[in-house]
Amino acid sequence: MTLFGDDQPPASVRMRSGWTRAGGVGHGSCGCEWLHNASGWLVKHCGHPTALHPYYGVPPAGGEILLAPTGYAFNDLIDAQIAVELKHWRAVQNIPRNADSLVD
Repeated sequence: MTLFGDDQPPASVRMRSGWTRAGGVGHGSCGCEWLHNASGWLVKHCGHPTALHPYYGVPPAGGEILLAPTGYAFNDLIDAQIAVELKHWRAVQNIPRNADSLVD
């Protein structure tokens, strides 16, 4: 039996499929980076241990970072990862930027 019982841990703790932890120190998320294997995008934690909006996306070629629709970085890692996955999917499907989307 584990900390989470016999079931899997909650989604906020599990490693999301298609992502690799690419940087950071220790087991926490502060200052860590996660690589989206299919696109090369990174989701980074800003490094501040008490940040309210610590996660943001970084494109593989550099350039404009990906923020939440609020204009701030994302509150949760999983939200930032899903936004990167959606952005990558739209690029693969050749869907125009801002076509009825919450993510550019």
